Amino acid sequence: MTDAYLSPRTPRWSPTTEGDIESALRDGLLEETHFLDLKREIAPGRAANKELARDLAQFAIDGGTLLVGVAEVKDSLPQLEPQPLHGLSERVEQVARSLVDPPLAVTTAPIQGGKDAGMGYLVVQVAASGQAPHMVEGVYYGRGDKTRTRLSDEEVRRLHAGRAADVEPARHELARYVERDPIPADLRRQAQLFVVAVPLTPQPEMMLSGLLHR
Repeated sequence: MTDAYLSPRTPRWSPTTEGDIESALRDGLLEETHFLDLKREIAPGRAANKELARDLAQFAIDGGTLLVGVAEVKDSLPQLEPQPLHGLSERVEQVARSLVDPPLAVTTAPIQGGKDAGMGYLVVQVAASGQAPHMVEGVYYGRGDKTRTRLSDEEVRRLHAGRAADVEPARHELARYVERDPIPADLRRQAQLFVVAVPLTPQPEMMLSGLLHR
């Protein structure tokens, strides 16, 4: 199960039961943020699939979680609304692959809940994508403080430029690593694979655990 980010004091939330969701709800942690979107249901039909694709694409820049089965209520706490789980994970994955451009990788985790068998919640985790931003039907999407946003042409250009700049350090480190190889290229009898890993999308909350314990 992948972790969801709820707040600085709960940077790693891994719900596995309906009780975990109820507890977060009681503690006031289940509210929409830059990293969390609540969705009562995914209705049937093509229009709902496109809306789901937009919900997924919005998290591609910084990563985030879509929690299905929790409904927002005006001027009150969200409410638990268990949904049919059969085929839901497969549908979300198919939409992420077919309607988001470029295709987006997601992780889904169903959680049983409610009085009826086969009902529950779906936690959809979208990791920050090295290909962000992603678009749906020609429109690029991002996530604001609490809502989905359409990115302007300037925002898209800035994000693409930043991604290209992030890749350059990895290329530089790879070239240095190859230069340090003690075996000259003309003496190698077998092919060699050089791999250098450089983080491209560090998240601000990565430092929170250490800071909170100081």
